[in-house]
Amino acid sequence: IASSSAMTFNLLGNGPATILADKKLPAGNYCVQYEKKMQTLNIGSGPANLDAFLSNAASKTAVFCEMKLLEWLGEPGKLKDSYRKKECYVVPESFETFLKVITAIDKQQKTTPNLFKRYDVYQMFKHLLASYNHTSFAAKDKIKGSMAGTYRTVILANIVNEFPAERIVNLRTRKNYEKALEEELAGANEFIEIIRGCGIPELFARDCGVELKVQYLSAKDFADSLDIPRAKRNYLKRYFT
Repeated sequence: IASSSAMTFNLLGNGPATILADKKLPAGNYCVQYEKKMQTLNIGSGPANLDAFLSNAASKTAVFCEMKLLEWLGEPGKLKDSYRKKECYVVPESFETFLKVITAIDKQQKTTPNLFKRYDVYQMFKHLLASYNHTSFAAKDKIKGSMAGTYRTVILANIVNEFPAERIVNLRTRKNYEKALEEELAGANEFIEIIRGCGIPELFARDCGVELKVQYLSAKDFADSLDIPRAKRNYLKRYFT
């Protein structure tokens, strides 16, 4: 079970997924698609691979999920130079807004070097751009599988397994893990603030006609949001307890 793909499938299963009311994600029944590939740039980069895509036709809600089991304990990825070039963007008019995000991240990398030491901020940026491309009316005729006009709410969710620190017997290793988790959470919170401050929600509202939300959830909170049989929930405890 030691992979994000396995954790994703174990959480969501084969059929539709039901999110319960009064949870951190909108309630309803969702179709589930795994390993969804979405275009980021028109040249110079491969597609973004979303671990899971949840779609609710009734409420017109889409949840793009990036899942992390243990990968977040390693080093995050880099950003290719093509993301800093206007001519590489599917919608060139969106470039200035997305560049603001890159610039803000770069600035934080310099002023607070450890802020994004754990959080895979550039990967989440790519997923954000891909979500825009696939829901933007301006990209409708340029993107295969465009979903422009399909949704009213788009959620980009980073779902991370925060296993309990007390499971780690070695005290030094436990302390290092607790520090790593603090770094992961700090990076996630800063990324969300950058998105809000750089005009990304307004860009999605204008070009895609949707309300954008970017969220960080522990895998346990995500599991608690799902309508899961008791036997399966007990099985999933191996991730969280």
